[in-house]
Amino acid sequence: MENPNVFEVQTLKDGRWMIEQRCRNEEEAVAEAWDLFDSRHFQSVKVVREAFDQAAKLYRETTVFSLPNGNGDAAGPMVNEPIKSASAPKKMVKSKAAKPRKRSLLDFFRE
Repeated sequence: MENPNVFEVQTLKDGRWMIEQRCRNEEEAVAEAWDLFDSRHFQSVKVVREAFDQAAKLYRETTVFSLPNGNGDAAGPMVNEPIKSASAPKKMVKSKAAKPRKRSLLDFFRE
């Protein structure tokens, strides 16, 4: 019996790919990918075809669709994500207040 292809809809958020849905046909998976990308909650979406290779006895994955830039990598920030500057953060330096001088027992007697 031949195993049918399975299409995974994957989303990228915070640098991590997650499987959102598994579909039996490519058209349904691509439509779901468009819906998820249009929701603007994800940096990128892709559809991956997963097929079992009987000869090698392993699963093979092939990206068949991706948004926004065609190769499955993140292309830009999501909505409401602050833009980070490229400069290194400045270190906070505490100003040292003048501490009172420690007094010895003899200082009390000298007063």
